[in-house]
Amino acid sequence: MHGANQRFINGKTAWLATHLIVYNVSRATGGANPFGQDLGTVGTTLPIRQFDLRKVGGIILEGGGTGKEYELRELTEEREGRAVSGRTHAINAYFLPWGGNKTYCGQLGLGADFFFTPTLNGCTFVYSGQGPTPSVAHSNFVNLATTLADQGAMDNDLTAKFGVVPQAARLIKTTYKRAPIGDEDYRATIIGIRTGNSWRFYYQNYKVELPDGAVKLKRTGLDNNDSLCREI
Repeated sequence: MHGANQRFINGKTAWLATHLIVYNVSRATGGANPFGQDLGTVGTTLPIRQFDLRKVGGIILEGGGTGKEYELRELTEEREGRAVSGRTHAINAYFLPWGGNKTYCGQLGLGADFFFTPTLNGCTFVYSGQGPTPSVAHSNFVNLATTLADQGAMDNDLTAKFGVVPQAARLIKTTYKRAPIGDEDYRATIIGIRTGNSWRFYYQNYKVELPDGAVKLKRTGLDNNDSLCREI
């Protein structure tokens, strides 16, 4: 491959500062729930899967710098006639799926150093603490009358599962999603990283062009630095 897996594993947040990871939920070989997981519970340990970063192209930082975009794929998938080899360094990671009008939950542990969940596009992500076994959730509910993300429904469902969720332990749409301008939209990638007995969670905020979802800009200007990687 491109060696991106090893560079991500070694560099972690430093690598994420200039390299965007996307997860394409509309792709037939992946999708929102590629491994057929159930909704899970706050205390259910998530499965560990092997992933590969496939280079998509270059992107431009809002501050004027440049970076690269990578798509997160299951390690065994093929793309453009190219299969992974035995020399590919797999990214072992916990994975939490996504689903409409659902909240998927699970728990992390010490079996892997990374965590991924599908792209946020109106959804809410929460976690419960920074110890060795935090629980995580990916919630999506839509108001049928407006067809927009229903933050109240998501908050209610998450409160029922977690209790009161601290503001600092969640990422909601108003933090990463500006109002679309013409054919533009905003999305976020969630990455969990374990160091020793502690998990920390980060997000990458970026702008895309609709309807094809091509990445146009890799950060939204919601902070005052040019890093793509921000801690939740």
